[in-house]
This record gives sequence, C-alpha cells and structure tokens, in this order.
Amino acid sequence: MKLSIFSLVALSGLAYAAVGDLCSSNGAWGICEPISWCNERGGNSNIQNLCPGTGTSVRCCFSPMCDSGRGFCTTTSSRCREFGGQFISGKCPGPDNYKCCVGA
Repeated sequence: MKLSIFSLVALSGLAYAAVGDLCSSNGAWGICEPISWCNERGGNSNIQNLCPGTGTSVRCCFSPMCDSGRGFCTTTSSRCREFGGQFISGKCPGPDNYKCCVGA
C-alpha cells in the first residue's frame, strides 16, 4: 500500500503523549501517569483523553500529593509562592517545571 504525501503530512500532525508528559484541561496542569499511581497519591484522574496514545490505564493526574503528603505536584507557573508555598525539586515525576508545592 502506498501512502501519498498528503497522507504522510496528515499523519505527522497526530500528537501522542507518554507517561511523565504534562497535560492540561481548562488551564489546570497535570501529568500523564497510571491511574493507580494517581489514586495512591490522592490526585484527580477523572478526565479521559488528555494523554493520547498512552492506553486506558494512563490519564492526566491533577494535584497528586508529594513529599509524604505535605504538598502537591504542580507546574512552577502556578500560584504556589503567592499562597506562601515553596517548590521542592525531585519529589514529582515529569519535566523540570513540574515540582512539589509545599506549605501553600
């Protein structure tokens, strides 16, 4: 079967996520993780289809707890510091701009 140039261009526009990628809904940021991981950390993974290509056991997890329950994972662009919190590195999965907000 031959693929036309149009087909290749159309297919290249598809976006897929991976475990550990950031995801968002209505301005809130989360992280693509297994539902079980999210539930164990008290996060919210109720919204489907925010992590395309990861399968049914992975969803966008919003505000999972971190640092032994003292904080929650969020992007560093969030209002953590405005509410008296501080970011701690190494407590959340994902990219460098997704950290544990403690004390907010």
